[in-house]
Amino acid sequence: MAFLIRTIDTTAAGREIVRDRSAEQSSLTVGRAAENDIHLADLAVEQNHIRIEQTDDGVSVEALGTLGFSLDGRDITSAVIDPQTGGEIELGSSLLTIARDESGAASITIKQAAEKGSKVDTVAGVALASALPSKRAMAWAMSLAILVLLLSVPIFTHLMRDTSVEGKGPDAAMVDQVRFDSTWSSGELSLAHHDLKDNCEACHATPFVSVQDETCLTCHEELGEHAAQPRLAKGMAPLSTGDALQWSVAQTLGKEGPGSCTSCHLEHEGNVRQQAATQEFCAECHTDLDARLTDVAFGNADDFGKKHPQFRPTFYTAHGQKEPVRVSLDKTVEEKSGLVFPHDVHMDQNGGVARMAISLSNYDGPLECSNCHALTDDKIGFKPVEMEPSCESCHSLVSGRNSGGFTSLRHGDVGDLMQDLANLGKAPKRAVVTGRSRPGQFGEGGRYAINFGRSASSLLAINRALQPGVPQW
Repeated sequence: MAFLIRTIDTTAAGREIVRDRSAEQSSLTVGRAAENDIHLADLAVEQNHIRIEQTDDGVSVEALGTLGFSLDGRDITSAVIDPQTGGEIELGSSLLTIARDESGAASITIKQAAEKGSKVDTVAGVALASALPSKRAMAWAMSLAILVLLLSVPIFTHLMRDTSVEGKGPDAAMVDQVRFDSTWSSGELSLAHHDLKDNCEACHATPFVSVQDETCLTCHEELGEHAAQPRLAKGMAPLSTGDALQWSVAQTLGKEGPGSCTSCHLEHEGNVRQQAATQEFCAECHTDLDARLTDVAFGNADDFGKKHPQFRPTFYTAHGQKEPVRVSLDKTVEEKSGLVFPHDVHMDQNGGVARMAISLSNYDGPLECSNCHALTDDKIGFKPVEMEPSCESCHSLVSGRNSGGFTSLRHGDVGDLMQDLANLGKAPKRAVVTGRSRPGQFGEGGRYAINFGRSASSLLAINRALQPGVPQW
């Protein structure tokens, strides 16, 4: 069984608009609630007012609430309508005519009842319009309240706040001195800046002016730039007409131009980590960067996932080379620094190195890349790995004893290594004991005068350490 539901609306000019739809079901609910099959947005209609159901005897109509309904002018709570004869149900200001269409299916036609001049409007009895000011007056009142509370108060308290704290950044003003400023926030701060949620003026140093780079640098002064600002601007792709117009308007209102901190690092995106820029954002400059910066030594990249140019790490390509060189991984590259370092052993989360790191106080757990590879001051590259700060916590550099205590073996310079190895043989020697009762020649099989000569063991150690093919750990 199915219903044909026909809705007739009348425009202000008196023209009727008819909309038909079919409901492939045997029963329908009618009411003010949105989940009803027929929704009537009328305060005189209950949330769930009536149920209309097709039966063998005709179309059954049953009230679901307490108000009942009107059928052909009679107020009742239930009825059975013969579709051949038809019937008209009145619910609030709507008329539902039940009949049978040309195809034989039951149809429900919905239209607004004609206004009755002698009868009080049904909606007016339950509407609040008679007890409240007009909509225009309420709109002006709310606009004035927003203007006073959410704009005037923040501006006034900002001007009257305690300015004894000099400078910019997190200490620029006392927390909560500016009232109602959070209502103008476009969203929560990120995890990195969440401690500033009650101190908007820490970043927004000047009212109605975008956050400036100099304010960001009060906290991030050691953070390296992606490139120097003039060079960054030169390497950017040309702006489209729409983008150029938007930037011109933004700069008129105090926002710094493209390449500023806020053009890449977005805030108020929620209490999460700041999201990295999408590859499309990076590719805008790097797709044809060599056309604008002709002195760049790296290749273009229009897709950082699949079409990135080959990496060119820094290698020592020959023994004794003073400085490393950048070499593309497209070639067969052999590291010849003389250092053999098993990354897989040191980075194994369950190996012996991991267990040793866990037992030491200066590590929180198994080794990570950052335990040895530290960023340079400009935050762009990495500092060279040095034996003393990076390895000595696990690998002792103690090479022996002297009169002052322990001696250490220096790393990184061959001359220092040779000198330290040579000094290993200069420690005090134990006395020669031969078992003879008086001076004279040593007995056969006794210790020989090598004990009094040059440190041959040190020379052997130097030659063995520097011979080709021996790893330098």
